[in-house]
Amino acid sequence: MFFNNHRVKTTRDQHRFGSLVYIIGEWLAGDVFSRIPEDLLREVVKNSGRSRGHRGGKKPYPSNRDVEHAVLEVTGGVINRDLMDYLYDEALRLLSEKGFDPRHVTERRFWRIVTLMIKKGWLRLV
Repeated sequence: MFFNNHRVKTTRDQHRFGSLVYIIGEWLAGDVFSRIPEDLLREVVKNSGRSRGHRGGKKPYPSNRDVEHAVLEVTGGVINRDLMDYLYDEALRLLSEKGFDPRHVTERRFWRIVTLMIKKGWLRLV
């Protein structure tokens, strides 16, 4: 198919909705965007990375790897009975300081991760 002496590739959607409508839409869209001032485009691009919403954006969900790093930072690689009493709370505090949302880390999930770390040999139980 030709438009203004240029060969235009057609797709299945173009055949379904009409090639001429698609070509005119592309031509209009290109024409509209070319009339937008550059300073307005720069402002939109600059502000597009900011979070939206009434709460000021969401904190990221901590992955298991993030929880593992927090446990290693708190324990130093060695766990004893005294440390186990406050390990969960300290790891949650550290995760929140790093910018994560700690409410997603339940005690059950936390201790499952810790026991797997002990089985893998990443933590020593003293």
